[in-house]
Amino acid sequence: MIDILFKLKSHLKDIKILYSFYNNLRIYFNFIYFKIFGLVPSVWNFKFTGNLRMLRGNFEKNETKFFLKVIPNYDLFINIGANIGYYACHAANNNIDTISFEPLNSNLYHLYKNISQFNNQNLVFPIALSNFRGIVPIYGSNMLASLIPNWDSGKKNNYVSTMHFDDFYKVQYNKKKIFILIDAEGSEYNILKKSIKFLNNKIKPVWFIEIQNYEHQPLGKFNENFDKTFKIFEDFNYNVSYLEDGNIVNIDYSDVKKTILKNQKIKNFLFS
Repeated sequence: MIDILFKLKSHLKDIKILYSFYNNLRIYFNFIYFKIFGLVPSVWNFKFTGNLRMLRGNFEKNETKFFLKVIPNYDLFINIGANIGYYACHAANNNIDTISFEPLNSNLYHLYKNISQFNNQNLVFPIALSNFRGIVPIYGSNMLASLIPNWDSGKKNNYVSTMHFDDFYKVQYNKKKIFILIDAEGSEYNILKKSIKFLNNKIKPVWFIEIQNYEHQPLGKFNENFDKTFKIFEDFNYNVSYLEDGNIVNIDYSDVKKTILKNQKIKNFLFS
């Protein structure tokens, strides 16, 4: 049933009411399936629950291939916007300690189950990261949940706690090689504004960040924080590259926006 729903997805995107119905139906069947079967053997060398595409190896294939190639070189993996723990599980399966930030209860339900099967040090913080501390509304659901109002036309879902990324910094990180993945649905700039200690770490972390241009933006406008996000890394003397068809392409900061406007599918950037 879930496979049939995925095939329908591309035909329904332009019909908002039907697309919303499709999403709700898919989430319902996904929940029931994993409620019955729990942790299920995956194509990877670990069990998984919460998403059949992830379990079967059909999720973000290029990103996954890149991630599995590089993650064994690091001491710590930090996932901001961890969803149900797909990348955290891959890191933990490579004996890398992990820290996951995820505010949405429906995602945490699966995240805790997925990460609990590993014996290395894996921490989960059930909060969102931003440039302020407090209680704020979150919009949308599942992989498109966001602190940005009207993100992907999402309605207010619930309220979540927010903190600064730097609140979690430790001095011993200066001796660690850290890989940070941010998939925060439009909040990456606000997160980075309060990540100064991590940006200044003695051993520079590698940051792998999804930065959207037009997609999912409120009112379909170009990402208003796009330039400012890259400026932070430029100011801290990071090099920038992007992932395209599974390959890393180096680029100058001055050429980023021009490149994106030519190919709007580019959204995954690496800062090192």
